[in-house]
Amino acid sequence: AKRHLEAHAYREASVDDIGHLLGKPAEEIRSLLAHNEHVASLEAPLDIDPMLSVGESISDEQTVNPEAGLQTQEIESLVRQWLEQLNDKQRSVIERRFGLNNQEVCTLEELAGQLGLTRERVRQIQLEALGQLRRILRRSGLSKDVLL
Repeated sequence: AKRHLEAHAYREASVDDIGHLLGKPAEEIRSLLAHNEHVASLEAPLDIDPMLSVGESISDEQTVNPEAGLQTQEIESLVRQWLEQLNDKQRSVIERRFGLNNQEVCTLEELAGQLGLTRERVRQIQLEALGQLRRILRRSGLSKDVLL
């Protein structure tokens, strides 16, 4: 309505003019125009680089950096290979304690109940498995910092 009035009247449309055209109170028009003040086109050029638009300069927080995504896949693949080197009981304890391979994270007590072992025995198996994983990691020439 504002653009229509300005195009035909060759002057800036007042709040009263817009309200009259739309049949709305001036206060409502003022409120609506206040919301319009901060609108910017995503196609508008940037002041610092006219070759880029506003839309091109906004990053998408949900998009995964391809390099980071590839690194994550590589780490997951390595962890799966390392877990395969553990015996079944060790693998089961590690997967359940840390929620790996779609397993629910379990406490030592929960795991002891599921496996029919004491809490202490589950803790010992966990420590043995973690020690073996550290040795595998060292043999691979990697440090735990690579995984974190």
